[in-house]
Amino acid sequence: MRIGVLWESTRGKMADGERNTEIAENSHELTIIEEQNTSIEAEGAPEKGAKEEPYNYGYSLPEYYKLCLQYYHKEKQIIKLTYDDKVQLTAYWKQISSGAYDPEKYPDVGYFDVIGNDRRRAWESLGSMQPRQAMKKFCSLLGTCSPELGPWMEAQQKEREEKERLRKEEEERLRREAEEAAERERQRLLAEETRRMAEEEER
Repeated sequence: MRIGVLWESTRGKMADGERNTEIAENSHELTIIEEQNTSIEAEGAPEKGAKEEPYNYGYSLPEYYKLCLQYYHKEKQIIKLTYDDKVQLTAYWKQISSGAYDPEKYPDVGYFDVIGNDRRRAWESLGSMQPRQAMKKFCSLLGTCSPELGPWMEAQQKEREEKERLRKEEEERLRREAEEAAERERQRLLAEETRRMAEEEER
């Protein structure tokens, strides 16, 4: 009898150990894959062809969210995320990239897949939240967890403004060169016409 109790106790500890090991070994399953993110039309999105209103730092919501994803991937060493924060961010990302949780498309994960179960519950809890709302939630939570997001965004904004300035300068340079080339051609044709008329008069 004591042997049976000892075995049950040992098996329980082994199961707990397996679950803890599962969390450690499968932590990569919380990774948000930027390349798989797809754009989903949602309520509140502007009509096709309409210009997005600025949401933050002069960026539209989709642009700002995309930059937040870039920040998440490039600056992982300075982002302080708890396990729950990462699970929640993953849930928002799934809502944005795949839509609302559908049990028919995504069957239950195994009992010992602790991370998978936590992630599924977090995603399922979002219900029918629109992707654009999930974008806002994702960006807000990331900013709360990492105050460095603000200065990073400011740097991105300045870089974009500098690129835009250089683009406009290049456009202006090309425009002037085209005008100067057109003027040279006009002068050349005028000179040829003047010479032709002078030759005709001499005849």
